Amino acid sequence: MSMEATGCKDLIEVMLIIHEAYVVCRQRIKRMKYLIGQGMADHNIGL
Repeated sequence: MSMEATGCKDLIEVMLIIHEAYVVCRQRIKRMKYLIGQGMADHNIGL
């Protein structure tokens, strides 16, 4: 019983870590896309 509980707790912790990494990754991609979009806009205005 205690073994199962420990395994479940570990699984939840791993899932939380993965979720955190996923959120951070998504924010970075969003920021990169935004910066690239801004760069494109600036470039088009420059033309």
